[in-house]
Amino acid sequence: MYGMEKLVLQPCKGQNQSQIIWIDDAESNRPGFWGNDRSPAPHVKLMFKYDEARDRRASKELGTILTAIPEQEQMSPEVVLLGQFETIAPRVANSKTELGFGHLGAYAHELILRDVLGSKSNSTR
Repeated sequence: MYGMEKLVLQPCKGQNQSQIIWIDDAESNRPGFWGNDRSPAPHVKLMFKYDEARDRRASKELGTILTAIPEQEQMSPEVVLLGQFETIAPRVANSKTELGFGHLGAYAHELILRDVLGSKSNSTR
C-alpha cells in the first residue's frame, strides 16, 4: 500500500494490523539524521553501511514502481526488496513508553530499504 504518509507491505486482502510491515529508507535511520546519535526508534541500528547514493536510488526506484500502477487497475507488483527487518515484541508495541515504527509509531514491523533488486507487475484480474 502506497499513499500519503504510508508505505507498507501488507498480505493480500489482509486486515490484520500486526502483519503489516512499514517500509522506511536507510537515511532516516542513520545516526545523526535527527540531530543526535539516535534514530527515531532508539532500538534501531543499521546493520549495513549507509550509502546515500544507493539509498536515494532504491527509494526512487520503489516510488517509480508504485506510482506507475493506475488506481483503477487491480494490480499488485512483484518486487524483490533487500533490507534490514526490524520488529518489536507485541507487549512493547502496546506500551506507552516505546513506540513502534512508521507514521505515529503504528507498526510493529519495519523493513529498512537497502535496494530494489527487481520487479514485475501481476494483474489480479
